[in-house]
Amino acid sequence: MVFYDDAGAQKSIRARTDFALINLAAVNQVGRRPLELDMRLAELTSFFSVFSFHMPLAALAAAPSIDAALAAGTKDFCLIQNAGHVFYGYDQLSFALQEALDACRLVTGNVQGDGTLDPNYLLINRRAWEALGRPSFAATPAGVTLPPRQTAQAWSDAVTKSCMTVRTGGDVFAWFAALDDVTAPQSDPALEPTLAFLRNAPDKEGAPKKIFVFNSENDADLPQLRYRPGIDCAFVLASGFKTNRILETLGFHDATKVVHYDYSAPAIIRRRAMVETWDGRDFAAFFMAVRPRIDAAFSAEGGPAGVGYLPGPLLKDKTAVEREFHREVASVFTSEAQWLAHWARYRKLAHVYVEADVIRDRTAAKSMIAAHARGNTVLWMSDMFNSPNAVGKFSWTRRRQSFDVIADALKAHAGSDLILGGQPALWVRAKP
Repeated sequence: MVFYDDAGAQKSIRARTDFALINLAAVNQVGRRPLELDMRLAELTSFFSVFSFHMPLAALAAAPSIDAALAAGTKDFCLIQNAGHVFYGYDQLSFALQEALDACRLVTGNVQGDGTLDPNYLLINRRAWEALGRPSFAATPAGVTLPPRQTAQAWSDAVTKSCMTVRTGGDVFAWFAALDDVTAPQSDPALEPTLAFLRNAPDKEGAPKKIFVFNSENDADLPQLRYRPGIDCAFVLASGFKTNRILETLGFHDATKVVHYDYSAPAIIRRRAMVETWDGRDFAAFFMAVRPRIDAAFSAEGGPAGVGYLPGPLLKDKTAVEREFHREVASVFTSEAQWLAHWARYRKLAHVYVEADVIRDRTAAKSMIAAHARGNTVLWMSDMFNSPNAVGKFSWTRRRQSFDVIADALKAHAGSDLILGGQPALWVRAKP
């Protein structure tokens, strides 16, 4: 998965803090949940901590208790989360947590009506804990009891607004079914707060569809091989210029078919306009000219544009757009002449455009591949199965099943197949 460089306080937080994941329901044998639900809750906690603090999954250690988490770590602070708690935020969250580290005298947590602390997320100052003689923290699914004569500080509003806790109750199997696919309609009102949070993290439900004008991922997934005479069919996302780097690197011929697929209709329209109208020169001028037309096509009458363009900071003006275009193609195309020769050949190929969300709609994915795969086929999926939208909205089992539909369809309809991009990962650290 591609993460952006730290622009907030993430690096400082990682340097000062051990991250620990506990599962109070399982440890205390109270309200024991099905294993599938426990895994789903642990995955949500793990993935969004990795995403929010830009840390490796290995940095989130599983611990049987708060005391064990404190004893196992070495850093000045220990941030403890119960399975099902989610930190979700960007740089603002990192600055808020940095302030919490600086202010934490012993424990930061939210005090409940009975005087115990909310057990779902706690920050503990390890040095203060050591100075007190390493007192024990009694923890149950209902709350955490402070050591005698100790008090806690409350989390700031800046931190709590970036948090959500899945508080399962009632029919746990209904909870698991809901968390398997949070986009599906649900009838239990108790599920709604959790599902609403996940439906809107990071993309808000019903938000404008996105166009990834540029693609930041590298080409490390491209194998060191070249097809002769070239790829027969390429399924590619309507994102950036990696499509062209793939074809140039692996090889293509005059009868190669290019199937552009994407969940985003605006992205498909932009890609089609590129293929049909752009001569390969002055991409910035092309983009600045086509953007208003796309905006107009997806705007509500009298309302704002219904399209999101990414990455925003690189699209502010023509100079920035042109600079990023040259940066993205330079890894494969070492001269303008090579690029223009490629683009001229590429435009003459057979191009097909398919609007499809292949994670959510397995039938559409299978039909697309059955209709177009042939001979030597490559399918580029980027990190779609491990993006925040995918992990937050679909369980690992659900994502894996969608991936298997794609892989099986390729095997059934292509002579040989190559998938570029990450398979669905289970975002739970394996026990050492």
